[in-house]
Amino acid sequence: MGCQNREKADLLLLNGHIYTANARQEFVEALAVREGKIVAVGRAADLTARYTAAQTLDLQGRAVLPGLHDAHVHPIGGAAQLATCQLSGLNSQPHRPVGARAGLGTVRVPARRQPHPAVPGQPGARPAGVPHLVGRPLGLGQLPGAGPGWPYPPNARPAPGPHRARPAHRRAFGHIERDPRTGEPSGTLREAAMGLVARLLPPAPPDQAAQHLAQAVQLLNQLGITSWVDASATREHLRAYAQAHAQGKLTVRVVASLALGLNGVPDLPRLDSLRQAYTKDEFLRANSVKIFADGVPEAHTAALLEPYADRPNDRGILNYHPDSLRRYCQLLDR
Repeated sequence: MGCQNREKADLLLLNGHIYTANARQEFVEALAVREGKIVAVGRAADLTARYTAAQTLDLQGRAVLPGLHDAHVHPIGGAAQLATCQLSGLNSQPHRPVGARAGLGTVRVPARRQPHPAVPGQPGARPAGVPHLVGRPLGLGQLPGAGPGWPYPPNARPAPGPHRARPAHRRAFGHIERDPRTGEPSGTLREAAMGLVARLLPPAPPDQAAQHLAQAVQLLNQLGITSWVDASATREHLRAYAQAHAQGKLTVRVVASLALGLNGVPDLPRLDSLRQAYTKDEFLRANSVKIFADGVPEAHTAALLEPYADRPNDRGILNYHPDSLRRYCQLLDR
């Protein structure tokens, strides 16, 4: 076949070990791509004769797999965490973070028992490495080992005077942990109780979500992920997705889950308005809803039929009565 009779393609991959997920032709050695879509697979000789391509890659036997789908991810929030103070693996040994995000709240450190260099200015702590935190309030998130002496929620500090020992205080849709000996808040907030501090944090810069989305797309694309379900997309996140989509920078297929909220009544007009505004095409769809039915096991907030082994009086948090949850799902499915 002459060059003038061959079809055009943007990319030809030749001499590879290409998995098609097609049971009738599971592996092939070549594929052709045009306008972002695979238009043909088969033998390298056949595709070379059929297509002329702007770019041709000889894979030399390397493997090619279909893109991976992540069914539950928080890409923008995850990228934001990469830019904050990393306290993963924090335990009783001294650690020093390399950076931190200043927030609003009062920081106390269990210096009576063990000084901790994560917060400068305390006995035994050195401010080297995090000088920008000296004298500033600090918000710490997702700290599984936090206990008595960690940051107080601003409006949960107990009044002066004696306290009776009492169990963790349960807010609607959340826990404020308390010291069982003194009854004072320990500084650990679980589930929606974190909003006591989160709502007081300084607002993020308006373009921050777009920057974090770009970082997430690049990182997850490098890992072979080409589609995902954003498990809880805020309005700010939706705007970032729409901006990236309009600019041709959204190189993943996204299903954005709209948060139902915890007020007990689904705001159907709001959800439908967001669905219509931010459902563009196969690359961006806001046609899913996130329902926070309960919490997570590691925080002892996942709802269980039986109590937790280490907390005999605690079965977690069930945010919705089963009858209410059933009714909401029926409304959302209409």
